[in-house]
Amino acid sequence: MTSSHPDLLKLLELAVQDEHQMLEAHQQRVQFYSSLISAILAATVAGAMQAKEHIHYLLLLAGPILVVALSVIAFGGTFRLYQRFLEAQVKKAKIEQALNLHKPVQDDSQDYWKGEPFVGTRHLVSRREHQSSQDFIRHNCRAGYQRYTILLFSTFIAIAICLAVLLVVASKQLP
Repeated sequence: MTSSHPDLLKLLELAVQDEHQMLEAHQQRVQFYSSLISAILAATVAGAMQAKEHIHYLLLLAGPILVVALSVIAFGGTFRLYQRFLEAQVKKAKIEQALNLHKPVQDDSQDYWKGEPFVGTRHLVSRREHQSSQDFIRHNCRAGYQRYTILLFSTFIAIAICLAVLLVVASKQLP
């Protein structure tokens, strides 16, 4: 595909917008699931503090089960958005190459940072570590911000399991 300079600049603008939209959507999805899960955990703990019979504790087990289910759903929902974020980064990187933004700028009018490219060197290094864009996406789809998302929902699962065990133990403590 041969594109003109203005066409490539417009594509770059769209790729940056896409990248930002995917990351924002990812963050909104994380916020939605973590808020919902936190509310369920809080309601379960509040219910456990009021429980007086075996059946109450057994009914409250629905809370941890729901937390585990929602956390598993959140893994998939956030993964796909993060994957699309990485795909937008790949698209942007390819356009930057087509515009030669990855090559050092040879401009004598620059007062500082002569010979450096427009694209940040950290980004260039992270891209060069991979043989293909697929490899880049595959390697990074469980890294970066998504790694913390996975840790967050894994922690919710661990809390839910501990809460379920406590509910069972508490129900057995009743006369």
